Formats: sequence, C-alpha cells, structure tokens
Amino acid sequence: ATGGENWIVNTGWTKEDWDHCFWHGVWCGTKGIVTAIYFPKQNGLGGFIPSDIGKLSKLQILYLVRNHIYGKIPSEVGMLSELEHFGIYESNIHGTIPSEVGKLLQLQSLELSNNNIYGTLPTEVGILSKLKNLALDNNNIEGTVPSEVGMLSQLQQLSLVNNNIEGT
Repeated sequence: ATGGENWIVNTGWTKEDWDHCFWHGVWCGTKGIVTAIYFPKQNGLGGFIPSDIGKLSKLQILYLVRNHIYGKIPSEVGMLSELEHFGIYESNIHGTIPSEVGKLLQLQSLELSNNNIYGTLPTEVGILSKLKNLALDNNNIEGTVPSEVGMLSQLQQLSLVNNNIEGT
C-alpha cells in the first residue's frame, strides 16, 4: 500500500515472516507493541495514512518526513492517545486538520508544514496543554488563529508563515 518494494530502505516490510519490530522505521516497546513509525527522510514511502492508524494505541511517534504521503489526515489519529510527536511535512497531505487532534493530550510536537492543508486551525488545538512545537507553515490555512492557542503555556515554537491567516 505504501510502495515498500520501491523504498530506498525497506528491511522487513516486504517479508511476511519478519517480526514487525525489526522492520525499517518501526520501533517497538515491551511485548512487541509498536511505539513509533519513524521515517525521518525521503525513503520513497508513498501512499495515504490508513484509518487503521488509530489501532496503534501505544504509538508515541508518527514521523513521515519528505516522503510521498498524500490524502487527508484521518480522524482516527484522535485515537492515538499516547502520541507525543506527529510530523508529516514536505509531503502531499491535503484537507483540513481534523478536530480530533484535540484528543492527543500527550502531544508535544505537531509538524505539518509544506503540505496542502486548508481550512481553519481547529480550536481543539488549544486543548493540547503539552504542545511545545506547532509548525504549520507553507500551507493554505485560512481565517484567524483561535484564541485557544493562547492557552498553550508550554508552546515554544509557533510557525504559521505562508498561509492565509488574518488578524493580529
């Protein structure tokens, strides 16, 4: 589904008999539970994020950078209650940021820069009290920054340049 046979590094992904904890880009915690999917540079990964992503209930890191990810961010990401770092930038994600991101109460970093995200920034982002980094630059986000963003007391970096955001 993600073109694994064409990746630059695809160790384990094309072999059904390999333990998923030994697949390239997958990290596991105790008992073989997936805690991270980490592709920090272009690897030829392509495709969309399936709604089944929500079944990875212990996922802490979802980092798919400079790959060929397209489609919308599924609302099921809201089921990733332990997610701390969510980064898909320099890709082809489009659509709106689902309001379900407000359920990611452990989230410290949300990086969706350089995509084709449009619509408004959901007010639910203001619930993410542990958020330190919010990078949404170079998209087509419009409207105003919700006042709820002002409640993010841990926020250290906010990057919204090159969008269609109005106001002061």
